[in-house]
Amino acid sequence: MPGGKTIRVRFPTTAAAIVALFLGGQSASAYSATYTTLYGGPFTRDFGTDVLFHGDFRTSGAMLGLAIDHTLLDLGSGFALLGEFQTTRYLVARPVTEFSAGLGVGYRMNAPGNLPVTIEFYMGPSYALDPFTALSGAVPSRHKWLNYFSNAITFGIPHAPGWSLALRTFHRSGMYGVYARNLDEGSTVGAGIRYRF
Repeated sequence: MPGGKTIRVRFPTTAAAIVALFLGGQSASAYSATYTTLYGGPFTRDFGTDVLFHGDFRTSGAMLGLAIDHTLLDLGSGFALLGEFQTTRYLVARPVTEFSAGLGVGYRMNAPGNLPVTIEFYMGPSYALDPFTALSGAVPSRHKWLNYFSNAITFGIPHAPGWSLALRTFHRSGMYGVYARNLDEGSTVGAGIRYRF
């Protein structure tokens, strides 16, 4: 988007940090509970592949998200099958509201110092009440139904049982033609707070 500020995101560095976290931690029992996460951060209308492989993140505005995650099945060894419902609100000149629901997998471990850490991935359909106008191929279009992909890393807060700090991403696109051809509506990188019920 013209005029947007470009933030450099280095994917290899991020991936190395996650691998180091895995190697330094120990798996814990799967988390059987319901979690609510309130988070926010900048978003971009650029293609996710450009952000991921080229490191460019031209901000287009801000987004707020509220996610409710629930453990559906304990898979053992710290893994669990999860269900998620999420609503997001893009804070731009014409605000956009979306609702998403998906399935995911999560892994819970205790990092050094017995700090609980979770790593989760979700995907499913997403519906926009008032979608962005985007280019699908070379034709401007508005798609209410798209696919969303989200992941989260949470870190337990010492001496605050049930509370965690959360880092989340949210991405909405046509899923390589399943919902729409050559369409990438937006990606968000955010931070927030999570509570276990």
